[in-house]
Amino acid sequence: MSCVKFGPGGAGPEFRESKYRYNKEIPLWISELGLEAFEYQFNKGIKLSKTEAREIGIVAEDYGIHLTVHAPYYINLATSNESLLKNSIKLMVHTAEMADLLGATKLVFHPGWYGKVSSKKATNLVSEAINTVLHELDKIGLSHIKLAPETTGKITQFGNIEEILELCKRFPERVVPTIDFGHVHARLFTENTGNYTTPALSDFGNFNIENNRKVKISDGLWKEKDYREVIFDKIKSTEKSIGINLLSDLHMHFSIVEANRNGEVRHHTLEVEERYGPSFNALIRVLKNNHICGTIICESKDKMASDAKILKRRYISLKEEYL
Repeated sequence: MSCVKFGPGGAGPEFRESKYRYNKEIPLWISELGLEAFEYQFNKGIKLSKTEAREIGIVAEDYGIHLTVHAPYYINLATSNESLLKNSIKLMVHTAEMADLLGATKLVFHPGWYGKVSSKKATNLVSEAINTVLHELDKIGLSHIKLAPETTGKITQFGNIEEILELCKRFPERVVPTIDFGHVHARLFTENTGNYTTPALSDFGNFNIENNRKVKISDGLWKEKDYREVIFDKIKSTEKSIGINLLSDLHMHFSIVEANRNGEVRHHTLEVEERYGPSFNALIRVLKNNHICGTIICESKDKMASDAKILKRRYISLKEEYL
């Protein structure tokens, strides 16, 4: 039996076009598709009622569907604006409350934007905000909810792989990474083919700042070597640093992402994988050869569920002789 669960990020048009009509039926729909996971995404705000959340959680437990939640996109924990920060922290706590009602224990979120500050300054701001969120969760009995900051796809966003892993180092046990391979792929494309830098790249990017020269690593996640060097070797190093196994239950997002000089432009379906990347077969080999377990949430545009089925089928069918 596979140790990697697959499912969609959000229900989308495919659910609306199915025979089901109610939110509480989402886990049943997921199960009938042969999938094992679902990420309830509050991307544009928390509109789900507490009653509906409880109902979804009960049905998910009945059908063995692993649930995670995604906080609203407009959260910004990297800001110095007191009002915005206060509202962002409040939203994080509210999302955690909804996660608990759903039976989810991982809260995925985009940490924020750099603005005019450096990566190191932004990391400190995000860390301070996370510390506040964790204290608030402790107060209301939700210390079991893990915060799972996600690698982001735009160069104006806080969230390259080093920054996310730094947060995990600062809050071991309470903060775990969400690795969005499409986003990492988009940032690599930008950092190695673009023609300008941001404050963030000065601190953590693949740049030699003294002479403003780029140090080429990869143009994206196309080969096993790219995945190992850009992502998994760094996670293993973090594991040694904090003494915690992150790769036994890693939360992951996969989608085909188009990028330009600013990073992520839009998500596509698997039909254009070879055109835009990243390569899923290369990822499969790394996961299997390194015995990495966890959850892969598919975020293909409008085809999250059907593409999740394809990803699962490809993962299972890639025989050992090809690894």
